Amino acid sequence: MKNDTLSKARVAQKQVHYLSNAQKLHEKEIVRAIAKKNQNKQTVFEIDGDELIEYSLNKKKFTRWIVFQVDNNQVILLSI
Repeated sequence: MKNDTLSKARVAQKQVHYLSNAQKLHEKEIVRAIAKKNQNKQTVFEIDGDELIEYSLNKKKFTRWIVFQVDNNQVILLSI
């Protein structure tokens, strides 16, 4: 371990999305709705259970998101 190079830890990120009737949806349904709404040529989404994996083709990186909080129509995702 002494000679290993460790990459700097990333700070958790937060995203806020607005979905109608978000209070009534389960986490899997919320993640599916966000992926469908935000899909484009530069960003590809994959669903893993109740997690959302965002692949950014421009930045050549990926981020895993979980549903953190749901208030009325506001959904907060946190990166893990």
